[in-house]
Amino acid sequence: MKSVHTKGKRSYVRFTVGLFSLILTALTVLSCEVPETRDVVVFMYHDFVRDGESAPWAVTESVFESHVKALADAGYAGVDFSDLRDFVLGEGDLPEKCVVLSCDDGYEGVIDIALPICEKYGMKLTCAIVGEAVTEENHFYPDPALADRIELTSHSYAIHDLPDGYLMPHLDDEEYRAAVKKDTTYMTDAFAEYFPDVAQTLVYPYGACDERSEAVLTELGYTVTVTVDSGTAHLVQGEESTLRCLPRYGVYENTTVWDLLWLADGAPGTQ
Repeated sequence: MKSVHTKGKRSYVRFTVGLFSLILTALTVLSCEVPETRDVVVFMYHDFVRDGESAPWAVTESVFESHVKALADAGYAGVDFSDLRDFVLGEGDLPEKCVVLSCDDGYEGVIDIALPICEKYGMKLTCAIVGEAVTEENHFYPDPALADRIELTSHSYAIHDLPDGYLMPHLDDEEYRAAVKKDTTYMTDAFAEYFPDVAQTLVYPYGACDERSEAVLTELGYTVTVTVDSGTAHLVQGEESTLRCLPRYGVYENTTVWDLLWLADGAPGTQ
């Protein structure tokens, strides 16, 4: 018969081992890093005109400067889509307070009016260009000299003006992939040498996208896709899915600085 002393000793050993295991588990859990996150507002502009002029979707020079100045004065840094990608992939950081100033279509006003204002206040600017439109009237040509001044992304080469944009429901999957690959190849061959983000970031024309477009664009190497859905982008380091179908807030001539700051600050109830 084993003594009470022996049984007690074994019970003590089991208790000590169990306690050590519990402590080790707790330390392991505590040591696991929680992925860093950022909530970032992306603003969507189109064209820019001088004061006293007007154009569809255009914002006047003084209004745009009031927007940029208000954001800078409020402590917001301007970042672009490559910065968002670097953050999620763990290749860079983002300021606690930052916004993306994005433009669609590639109008001349982006370079002549908006870019100098952004540079004046130390804010980055990003523009999604339509490849086949760069030689058209009122659009700027992606001069390599702009490479260090503005991020250019893809708004497609020739898909922008199709009735259904990137949806193309009349095509079967094989035809669809071939059509998107052809368009992507044109865009990359024309502009990616100096503006690599045209092969990395796709801004959907009119925001039209679905699971098929997302799957094919992922296969073709696009890491960031952007829509026109209203909302704040929630980025999570290590989760590339948080770079897909990023939402934006449209900005217009009648958007006040208070509207802009309210959205940048999180727009309670709109997310």
